[in-house]
Amino acid sequence: MRVYCRTCNGTGEVDCTYCNGTGNDETRLLPCEEPYMYEPCFYCGRSGKVVCPECHGSAYIEDAED
Repeated sequence: MRVYCRTCNGTGEVDCTYCNGTGNDETRLLPCEEPYMYEPCFYCGRSGKVVCPECHGSAYIEDAED
């Protein structure tokens, strides 16, 4: 039986853990320097989302309770 993935709530994607879902990689040029330099996140391509590791983007998982 197929059920919606609980990890991504049936969307097939989750927040990027590298940029915390912002889509930007925050880099300081010096340790005490402000403001930050923002660059697109390498892992999610600035979307802030990555493919769900549980359902692999399908939004469904196989439920063993049949």
